[in-house]
Amino acid sequence: MRTAHNMAKYDSIGLAGAGVGTLQLTDNSLDWSPRHEADADAKSVPLEQVLRASWSPIGKMCHMRLFCKSGERPRFDGFRRSDMDGLTAYFEAHDIDFEKESVASGGSNFGTIDFEGRFEIAGIRRCVCLI
Repeated sequence: MRTAHNMAKYDSIGLAGAGVGTLQLTDNSLDWSPRHEADADAKSVPLEQVLRASWSPIGKMCHMRLFCKSGERPRFDGFRRSDMDGLTAYFEAHDIDFEKESVASGGSNFGTIDFEGRFEIAGIRRCVCLI
């Protein structure tokens, strides 16, 4: 991250569905631009439209999701864990809730699954199927 005059810049940040680019945080908006113009259109989210933001560590990298008044939820990924402090300070300075969300990678599913036809489960050492 590089900061200057209330602006932060994060390189190699992906915008879900668009590609990788640069995210700049300014006093008025979050501005993402693609690394190569042919890859995707730039995206700007005015701070007045952001209701809250969330942070999720996923493996070695982390992602941030914005929750906007319009219902849009853009997700930016490719952050380092150390970027959380700067993002926290940015959102606090603009009175926007920034919460850390934990991601569960294990557990059980007690829902209902219907299988039709033949199926195989490969690479599973232990499987309990109740029919």
